[in-house]
Amino acid sequence: MKKIVMACFWNQESNCGDKSYIEVFRALIRRYSSEATVDLCDFYARREFVAPKSEKSSKPTLKKRIASLLPHWVYKWIHNRNKYRRIRKYYEMKLKDADALVVPGGGLVEYSSWRDYYYLMQMLEKICTARNIPVFINSVGYVENEDPMEWIERWGGILNNPCVKHFTCRDNLPFFLKLKEDAVQVPCSACLAGDVLGIQKLNDGNTVGIGLMRYDCYSDYGNKVDKAFVVNYYVDLIVELRRLGYDVALFSVGVMRDHIMGDELLRCMQDRHIPTNGIVQLPRPTEVKTLLEQISGFKGIITVRTHSAYAAFSLNVPAVMIYFGTRGWAGKSNEFMTMMGRPENAICCDNVSAAELVERFQQAMEKGWDQTVRKEKKQLCWENFVTIMNKIGVLQSPTSDLCAEMFTRT
Repeated sequence: MKKIVMACFWNQESNCGDKSYIEVFRALIRRYSSEATVDLCDFYARREFVAPKSEKSSKPTLKKRIASLLPHWVYKWIHNRNKYRRIRKYYEMKLKDADALVVPGGGLVEYSSWRDYYYLMQMLEKICTARNIPVFINSVGYVENEDPMEWIERWGGILNNPCVKHFTCRDNLPFFLKLKEDAVQVPCSACLAGDVLGIQKLNDGNTVGIGLMRYDCYSDYGNKVDKAFVVNYYVDLIVELRRLGYDVALFSVGVMRDHIMGDELLRCMQDRHIPTNGIVQLPRPTEVKTLLEQISGFKGIITVRTHSAYAAFSLNVPAVMIYFGTRGWAGKSNEFMTMMGRPENAICCDNVSAAELVERFQQAMEKGWDQTVRKEKKQLCWENFVTIMNKIGVLQSPTSDLCAEMFTRT
Protein backbone atom coordinates (compact mmCIF):
# COMPACT_ATOMS: atom_id res chain seq x y z
CA MET A 1 0.00 0.00 0.00
CA LYS A 2 1.17 3.53 -0.80
CA LYS A 3 0.38 6.39 1.52
CA ILE A 4 -0.94 9.55 -0.14
CA VAL A 5 -1.12 12.63 2.07
CA MET A 6 -3.54 15.36 0.94
CA ALA A 7 -2.70 18.85 2.24
CA CYS A 8 -5.84 20.95 2.51
CA PHE A 9 -7.94 23.27 4.64
CA TRP A 10 -10.10 20.57 6.18
CA ASN A 11 -10.41 20.26 9.94
CA GLN A 12 -13.12 22.54 11.32
CA GLU A 13 -13.88 23.71 7.77
CA SER A 14 -17.51 24.77 7.45
CA ASN A 15 -17.31 25.69 3.76
CA CYS A 16 -18.78 22.68 1.94
CA GLY A 17 -17.82 24.30 -1.36
CA ASP A 18 -14.15 23.99 -0.48
CA LYS A 19 -14.76 20.55 0.96
CA SER A 20 -16.22 19.44 -2.38
CA TYR A 21 -12.95 19.21 -4.31
CA ILE A 22 -11.29 17.45 -1.37
CA GLU A 23 -14.05 14.85 -1.10
CA VAL A 24 -14.14 14.32 -4.86
CA PHE A 25 -10.39 13.79 -5.13
CA ARG A 26 -10.34 11.49 -2.11
CA ALA A 27 -13.33 9.50 -3.42
CA LEU A 28 -11.64 9.05 -6.81
CA ILE A 29 -8.46 7.79 -5.16
CA ARG A 30 -10.40 5.32 -3.05
CA ARG A 31 -12.40 4.09 -6.03
CA TYR A 32 -9.61 3.77 -8.59
CA SER A 33 -6.48 3.29 -6.46
CA SER A 34 -7.10 0.28 -4.25
CA GLU A 35 -3.39 0.09 -3.43
CA ALA A 36 -3.35 3.58 -1.87
CA THR A 37 -4.40 4.99 1.48
CA VAL A 38 -5.35 8.65 1.93
CA ASP A 39 -4.50 10.77 4.96
CA LEU A 40 -5.66 14.39 5.24
CA CYS A 41 -3.18 16.96 6.47
CA ASP A 42 -4.70 20.25 7.63
CA PHE A 43 -2.57 23.21 6.52
CA TYR A 44 -2.95 24.91 9.88
CA ALA A 45 -2.56 21.75 11.95
CA ARG A 46 -5.88 22.40 13.66
CA ARG A 47 -7.27 19.83 16.05
CA GLU A 48 -10.07 17.68 14.72
CA PHE A 49 -12.20 18.17 17.82
CA VAL A 50 -12.52 21.33 19.88
CA ALA A 51 -14.29 21.57 23.23
CA PRO A 52 -17.64 23.39 23.08
CA LYS A 53 -17.55 26.97 24.33
CA SER A 54 -19.54 25.99 27.39
CA GLU A 55 -16.68 23.70 28.44
CA LYS A 56 -14.00 26.34 28.05
CA SER A 57 -12.94 28.41 31.01
CA SER A 58 -13.88 32.08 30.93
CA LYS A 59 -10.83 32.97 33.04
CA PRO A 60 -7.90 34.69 31.29
CA THR A 61 -5.30 32.13 30.28
CA LEU A 62 -1.62 32.51 31.11
CA LYS A 63 -1.03 33.12 27.42
CA LYS A 64 -3.45 36.06 27.41
CA ARG A 65 -1.91 37.49 30.58
CA ILE A 66 1.58 37.39 29.09
CA ALA A 67 0.28 38.93 25.85
CA SER A 68 -1.16 41.88 27.78
CA LEU A 69 2.29 42.65 29.23
CA LEU A 70 4.32 42.47 26.01
CA PRO A 71 4.55 44.92 23.10
CA HIS A 72 2.34 43.66 20.27
CA TRP A 73 5.20 43.06 17.81
CA VAL A 74 7.10 41.01 20.40
CA TYR A 75 4.07 38.87 21.20
CA LYS A 76 3.33 38.39 17.49
CA TRP A 77 6.92 37.27 16.81
CA ILE A 78 6.79 34.76 19.67
CA HIS A 79 3.33 33.57 18.62
CA ASN A 80 4.37 32.98 14.98
CA ARG A 81 7.57 31.23 15.97
CA ASN A 82 5.68 28.83 18.23
CA LYS A 83 2.90 28.40 15.66
CA TYR A 84 5.24 27.42 12.84
CA ARG A 85 7.22 25.12 15.14
CA ARG A 86 3.98 23.35 16.09
CA ILE A 87 2.83 23.14 12.47
CA ARG A 88 6.17 21.76 11.28
CA LYS A 89 6.07 19.05 13.95
CA TYR A 90 2.55 18.16 12.79
CA TYR A 91 3.70 18.03 9.12
CA GLU A 92 6.61 15.76 10.00
CA MET A 93 4.23 13.39 11.76
CA LYS A 94 1.70 13.41 8.90
CA LEU A 95 4.35 12.83 6.22
CA LYS A 96 5.92 9.89 8.03
CA ASP A 97 6.27 7.02 5.52
CA ALA A 98 4.35 9.04 2.89
CA ASP A 99 4.78 8.12 -0.77
CA ALA A 100 3.25 11.31 -2.19
CA LEU A 101 1.92 14.69 -1.12
CA VAL A 102 -1.09 15.98 -3.07
CA VAL A 103 -2.58 19.47 -2.86
CA PRO A 104 -6.06 18.75 -4.32
CA GLY A 105 -7.02 22.35 -5.14
CA GLY A 106 -8.17 25.62 -3.62
CA GLY A 107 -7.04 29.25 -3.57
CA LEU A 108 -3.52 28.44 -2.51
CA VAL A 109 -1.97 31.65 -3.88
CA GLU A 110 -4.71 33.97 -2.68
CA TYR A 111 -3.97 36.86 -0.30
CA SER A 112 -0.30 35.91 -0.34
CA SER A 113 0.65 39.24 1.17
CA TRP A 114 -1.27 38.70 4.40
CA ARG A 115 -1.83 34.99 4.77
CA ASP A 116 0.95 32.49 5.28
CA TYR A 117 0.13 29.83 2.68
CA TYR A 118 3.56 30.48 1.17
CA TYR A 119 5.37 29.64 4.42
CA LEU A 120 3.24 26.54 4.91
CA MET A 121 4.04 25.22 1.43
CA GLN A 122 7.70 26.04 1.98
CA MET A 123 7.71 23.94 5.15
CA LEU A 124 5.95 21.06 3.43
CA GLU A 125 8.38 21.09 0.52
CA LYS A 126 11.43 21.15 2.80
CA ILE A 127 10.20 18.01 4.53
CA CYS A 128 9.29 16.36 1.20
CA THR A 129 12.70 17.22 -0.27
CA ALA A 130 14.52 15.76 2.73
CA ARG A 131 12.44 12.58 2.55
CA ASN A 132 12.32 12.33 -1.25
CA ILE A 133 8.51 12.60 -1.33
CA PRO A 134 7.06 13.77 -4.69
CA VAL A 135 4.58 16.67 -4.57
CA PHE A 136 1.54 17.04 -6.85
CA ILE A 137 -0.26 20.41 -6.90
CA ASN A 138 -3.66 20.25 -8.55
CA SER A 139 -5.87 23.06 -9.88
CA VAL A 140 -4.97 25.85 -7.45
CA GLY A 141 -6.18 29.42 -7.77
CA TYR A 142 -4.75 32.92 -7.59
CA VAL A 143 -6.51 36.17 -6.81
CA GLU A 144 -4.73 39.49 -7.29
CA ASN A 145 -3.28 40.99 -4.14
CA GLU A 146 -1.58 44.23 -3.24
CA ASP A 147 1.82 43.47 -4.76
CA PRO A 148 1.70 40.42 -7.02
CA MET A 149 5.19 40.99 -8.46
CA GLU A 150 6.74 40.49 -5.02
CA TRP A 151 5.10 37.08 -4.78
CA ILE A 152 5.83 35.87 -8.30
CA GLU A 153 9.46 35.24 -7.36
CA ARG A 154 8.55 33.65 -4.03
CA TRP A 155 5.90 31.32 -5.43
CA GLY A 156 8.10 30.60 -8.43
CA GLY A 157 10.54 28.97 -6.04
CA ILE A 158 7.74 26.89 -4.52
CA LEU A 159 6.28 25.68 -7.83
CA ASN A 160 9.64 25.00 -9.48
CA ASN A 161 11.05 23.03 -6.58
CA PRO A 162 12.40 19.70 -7.98
CA CYS A 163 10.10 17.81 -5.60
CA VAL A 164 7.04 19.18 -7.49
CA LYS A 165 6.30 16.55 -10.13
CA HIS A 166 2.97 17.90 -11.40
CA PHE A 167 1.29 21.31 -11.33
CA THR A 168 -1.98 22.67 -12.69
CA CYS A 169 -3.84 25.90 -11.96
CA ARG A 170 -7.56 26.54 -11.65
CA ASP A 171 -7.59 30.11 -12.94
CA ASN A 172 -5.41 33.06 -14.00
CA LEU A 173 -3.13 31.03 -16.26
CA PRO A 174 -1.11 34.11 -17.40
CA PHE A 175 -0.07 34.73 -13.79
CA PHE A 176 0.99 31.12 -13.22
CA LEU A 177 2.93 31.01 -16.50
CA LYS A 178 5.14 33.74 -15.01
CA LEU A 179 5.84 31.40 -12.12
CA LYS A 180 6.08 28.12 -14.00
CA GLU A 181 6.50 27.98 -17.76
CA ASP A 182 4.78 24.61 -18.17
CA ALA A 183 1.69 25.55 -16.11
CA VAL A 184 -1.58 24.11 -17.44
CA GLN A 185 -5.11 25.23 -16.59
CA VAL A 186 -7.47 22.52 -15.33
CA PRO A 187 -10.89 23.12 -13.74
CA CYS A 188 -11.33 22.26 -10.09
CA SER A 189 -12.22 18.61 -9.52
CA ALA A 190 -15.45 19.88 -7.92
CA CYS A 191 -16.97 19.93 -11.42
CA LEU A 192 -17.13 16.12 -11.06
CA ALA A 193 -18.87 16.30 -7.68
CA GLY A 194 -22.36 15.33 -8.85
CA ASP A 195 -21.08 12.33 -10.79
CA VAL A 196 -18.63 11.07 -8.18
CA LEU A 197 -21.08 11.47 -5.28
CA GLY A 198 -24.00 10.06 -7.27
CA ILE A 199 -26.28 13.12 -7.30
CA GLN A 200 -28.21 14.24 -10.37
CA LYS A 201 -30.28 17.28 -11.25
CA LEU A 202 -33.94 16.90 -10.32
CA ASN A 203 -36.79 17.68 -12.69
CA ASP A 204 -37.07 21.39 -13.43
CA GLY A 205 -39.07 23.12 -10.73
CA ASN A 206 -39.78 26.78 -10.30
CA THR A 207 -37.33 27.58 -7.51
CA VAL A 208 -34.38 29.90 -7.98
CA GLY A 209 -31.52 29.47 -5.53
CA ILE A 210 -29.76 32.57 -4.26
CA GLY A 211 -26.30 31.78 -2.90
CA LEU A 212 -25.44 34.00 0.05
CA MET A 213 -22.08 35.42 1.10
CA ARG A 214 -21.32 37.76 3.97
CA TYR A 215 -21.05 41.31 2.69
CA ASP A 216 -17.68 42.01 4.33
CA CYS A 217 -15.99 39.29 2.27
CA TYR A 218 -15.56 41.98 -0.37
CA SER A 219 -13.60 44.20 1.98
CA ASP A 220 -11.17 41.32 2.52
CA TYR A 221 -10.09 41.93 -1.07
CA GLY A 222 -9.88 45.72 -0.74
CA ASN A 223 -13.38 46.64 -1.96
CA LYS A 224 -15.46 49.31 -0.23
CA VAL A 225 -18.92 47.76 -0.22
CA ASP A 226 -21.58 49.08 2.10
CA LYS A 227 -23.62 46.47 3.99
CA ALA A 228 -26.88 48.38 3.44
CA PHE A 229 -26.23 48.43 -0.31
CA VAL A 230 -25.69 44.67 -0.47
CA VAL A 231 -28.73 43.89 1.72
CA ASN A 232 -30.97 46.22 -0.29
CA TYR A 233 -29.73 44.69 -3.54
CA TYR A 234 -30.56 41.17 -2.42
CA VAL A 235 -33.99 42.26 -1.21
CA ASP A 236 -34.69 43.95 -4.55
CA LEU A 237 -33.52 40.81 -6.33
CA ILE A 238 -35.85 38.58 -4.30
CA VAL A 239 -38.79 40.92 -4.86
CA GLU A 240 -38.17 40.95 -8.62
CA LEU A 241 -37.95 37.17 -8.80
CA ARG A 242 -41.18 36.82 -6.84
CA ARG A 243 -42.86 39.38 -9.09
CA LEU A 244 -42.08 37.14 -12.06
CA GLY A 245 -43.55 34.12 -10.32
CA TYR A 246 -40.42 32.30 -9.17
CA ASP A 247 -40.13 30.71 -5.76
CA VAL A 248 -36.90 31.69 -4.01
CA ALA A 249 -34.62 29.60 -1.80
CA LEU A 250 -31.76 31.24 0.11
CA PHE A 251 -28.82 28.88 0.55
CA SER A 252 -25.18 28.98 1.60
CA VAL A 253 -22.15 26.75 1.17
CA GLY A 254 -22.17 26.21 4.91
CA VAL A 255 -20.18 29.18 6.19
CA MET A 256 -22.07 30.36 9.27
CA ARG A 257 -21.64 34.07 8.59
CA ASP A 258 -22.95 33.54 5.05
CA HIS A 259 -25.95 31.69 6.40
CA ILE A 260 -26.72 34.46 8.89
CA MET A 261 -27.00 36.81 5.92
CA GLY A 262 -30.22 34.99 5.01
CA ASP A 263 -31.68 35.73 8.43
CA GLU A 264 -30.85 39.39 7.94
CA LEU A 265 -32.55 39.49 4.53
CA LEU A 266 -35.75 37.91 5.82
CA ARG A 267 -35.77 40.22 8.84
CA CYS A 268 -35.26 43.23 6.56
CA MET A 269 -38.19 42.16 4.38
CA GLN A 270 -40.42 41.70 7.40
CA ASP A 271 -39.43 45.14 8.72
CA ARG A 272 -40.46 46.64 5.38
CA HIS A 273 -43.68 44.62 5.35
CA ILE A 274 -42.63 42.81 2.17
CA PRO A 275 -44.46 39.47 1.81
CA THR A 276 -42.18 36.49 2.38
CA ASN A 277 -44.47 33.79 1.01
CA GLY A 278 -42.70 31.69 -1.60
CA ILE A 279 -39.34 32.43 0.05
CA VAL A 280 -37.46 29.87 2.17
CA GLN A 281 -34.07 29.69 3.75
CA LEU A 282 -32.58 26.22 3.41
CA PRO A 283 -30.77 24.60 6.34
CA ARG A 284 -27.07 25.32 6.52
CA PRO A 285 -25.29 22.37 4.86
CA THR A 286 -22.61 20.63 6.87
CA GLU A 287 -21.85 17.97 4.27
CA VAL A 288 -20.96 18.29 0.59
CA LYS A 289 -23.72 15.89 -0.37
CA THR A 290 -26.31 18.11 1.33
CA LEU A 291 -25.12 21.17 -0.59
CA LEU A 292 -25.32 19.28 -3.88
CA GLU A 293 -28.77 17.94 -3.08
CA GLN A 294 -29.99 21.47 -2.37
CA ILE A 295 -28.61 22.85 -5.64
CA SER A 296 -29.91 19.87 -7.64
CA GLY A 297 -33.48 21.01 -6.98
CA PHE A 298 -33.08 24.53 -8.37
CA LYS A 299 -34.18 25.80 -11.75
CA GLY A 300 -31.07 27.98 -11.67
CA ILE A 301 -28.87 29.79 -9.18
CA ILE A 302 -27.59 33.33 -8.66
CA THR A 303 -24.49 33.06 -6.51
CA VAL A 304 -21.18 34.58 -5.48
CA ARG A 305 -19.02 31.77 -4.13
CA THR A 306 -17.14 29.91 -6.84
CA HIS A 307 -17.69 26.38 -5.59
CA SER A 308 -21.46 26.76 -5.48
CA ALA A 309 -21.13 27.57 -9.21
CA TYR A 310 -18.93 24.50 -9.63
CA ALA A 311 -21.64 22.42 -7.95
CA ALA A 312 -24.24 23.86 -10.34
CA PHE A 313 -21.96 23.12 -13.30
CA SER A 314 -21.49 19.53 -12.16
CA LEU A 315 -25.28 19.11 -11.87
CA ASN A 316 -26.14 20.96 -15.11
CA VAL A 317 -28.05 23.64 -13.19
CA PRO A 318 -27.77 27.06 -14.93
CA ALA A 319 -25.87 29.64 -12.92
CA VAL A 320 -25.03 33.32 -12.87
CA MET A 321 -22.17 34.58 -10.70
CA ILE A 322 -22.54 38.07 -9.27
CA TYR A 323 -20.07 40.29 -7.44
CA PHE A 324 -19.66 43.81 -6.11
CA GLY A 325 -16.47 45.82 -6.52
CA THR A 326 -13.57 45.03 -8.82
CA ARG A 327 -11.09 43.08 -6.70
CA GLY A 328 -10.98 39.40 -5.86
CA TRP A 329 -14.44 38.11 -6.68
CA ALA A 330 -14.43 39.83 -10.09
CA GLY A 331 -11.45 37.69 -11.03
CA LYS A 332 -12.94 34.52 -9.61
CA SER A 333 -16.30 35.00 -11.31
CA ASN A 334 -14.97 36.02 -14.71
CA GLU A 335 -12.30 33.32 -14.73
CA PHE A 336 -14.80 30.58 -13.88
CA MET A 337 -17.49 31.62 -16.34
CA THR A 338 -14.98 32.21 -19.15
CA MET A 339 -13.41 28.79 -18.60
CA MET A 340 -16.85 27.16 -18.59
CA GLY A 341 -17.94 28.82 -21.82
CA ARG A 342 -20.37 31.40 -20.39
CA PRO A 343 -18.39 34.66 -19.84
CA GLU A 344 -21.61 36.69 -20.00
CA ASN A 345 -22.81 34.94 -16.84
CA ALA A 346 -20.30 36.77 -14.62
CA ILE A 347 -21.97 40.04 -13.68
CA CYS A 348 -20.73 43.02 -11.68
CA CYS A 349 -23.77 44.40 -9.89
CA ASP A 350 -22.33 47.83 -9.04
CA ASN A 351 -24.29 49.47 -11.85
CA VAL A 352 -26.76 46.73 -12.77
CA SER A 353 -30.25 46.93 -11.27
CA ALA A 354 -31.93 43.89 -9.77
CA ALA A 355 -34.44 43.89 -12.65
CA GLU A 356 -31.62 43.93 -15.22
CA LEU A 357 -29.85 41.13 -13.39
CA VAL A 358 -32.96 38.95 -13.38
CA GLU A 359 -33.39 39.54 -17.11
CA ARG A 360 -29.84 38.36 -17.76
CA PHE A 361 -30.38 35.42 -15.40
CA GLN A 362 -33.44 34.33 -17.38
CA GLN A 363 -31.36 34.42 -20.56
CA ALA A 364 -28.73 32.27 -18.82
CA MET A 365 -31.40 29.73 -17.85
CA GLU A 366 -32.70 29.58 -21.41
CA LYS A 367 -29.21 28.91 -22.79
CA GLY A 368 -28.06 26.61 -20.00
CA TRP A 369 -24.52 25.27 -19.99
CA ASP A 370 -22.82 24.38 -23.26
CA GLN A 371 -22.88 20.58 -23.08
CA THR A 372 -19.84 20.23 -25.31
CA VAL A 373 -17.88 22.39 -22.88
CA ARG A 374 -19.22 20.45 -19.88
CA LYS A 375 -18.04 17.19 -21.38
CA GLU A 376 -14.67 18.69 -22.28
CA LYS A 377 -14.04 20.10 -18.79
CA LYS A 378 -15.10 16.91 -17.03
CA GLN A 379 -12.84 14.91 -19.33
CA LEU A 380 -9.96 17.27 -18.59
CA CYS A 381 -10.43 16.81 -14.83
CA TRP A 382 -10.58 13.05 -15.17
CA GLU A 383 -7.46 12.90 -17.35
CA ASN A 384 -5.59 15.12 -14.90
CA PHE A 385 -6.52 12.77 -12.05
CA VAL A 386 -5.33 9.78 -14.11
CA THR A 387 -2.02 11.55 -14.81
CA ILE A 388 -1.37 12.21 -11.13
CA MET A 389 -2.27 8.68 -10.06
CA ASN A 390 -0.10 7.18 -12.82
CA LYS A 391 2.86 9.30 -11.71
CA ILE A 392 2.36 8.09 -8.14
CA GLY A 393 1.95 4.56 -9.51
CA VAL A 394 -1.31 3.56 -7.86
CA LEU A 395 -3.99 3.72 -10.56
CA GLN A 396 -5.96 0.57 -11.24
CA SER A 397 -8.30 0.19 -14.22
CA PRO A 398 -7.32 3.48 -15.94
CA THR A 399 -9.78 2.58 -18.72
CA SER A 400 -12.60 2.40 -16.19
CA ASP A 401 -16.10 3.10 -17.41
CA LEU A 402 -16.32 6.11 -15.08
CA CYS A 403 -15.67 8.36 -18.07
CA ALA A 404 -18.36 6.71 -20.13
CA GLU A 405 -20.80 7.01 -17.25
CA MET A 406 -20.21 10.58 -16.24
CA PHE A 407 -19.72 12.15 -19.64
CA THR A 408 -22.95 10.81 -21.08
CA ARG A 409 -25.03 12.28 -18.26
CA THR A 410 -26.64 15.70 -18.50
